[in-house]
Amino acid sequence: MSTTGEPSIEAAERLQGRTVEDSAAKQLPVPNVPDLSAFDMIGNLHMTSESMEKLHQASVETQSIMQKYRAAMREMQVRLEILDQDLNLKKHRNPIHHIESRLKTPASIYEKIGRYGYEATLENMERYILDIAGIRVICP
Repeated sequence: MSTTGEPSIEAAERLQGRTVEDSAAKQLPVPNVPDLSAFDMIGNLHMTSESMEKLHQASVETQSIMQKYRAAMREMQVRLEILDQDLNLKKHRNPIHHIESRLKTPASIYEKIGRYGYEATLENMERYILDIAGIRVICP
């Protein structure tokens, strides 16, 4: 804590599970933390209703974007399954053994944006992160 009674950046980073040494060693930018005046003397975060509303809105927007990727990934899976079924019916062969898919977590996406040196915004997420969703087709 600083001499003014407000928590230091180190205290805020410990609340987020990081230390200053971790950030420096990995050459990561110091994560965006709320205004330190939002912390009390023992490091508990007290959010105003306005801050909570902003956090809720960011969460809703992130989930909306993630749903778009989830739907696109599912659409590709269905197309591949239809192709496999069609080839089975017409040619009596199954070129696809199975299909795997995955969706990056928002935390992983924002961590990667930070590694790339960009501000963690939804626009940057869509612009710079190219592997938010992935599909793997396993063939025999």
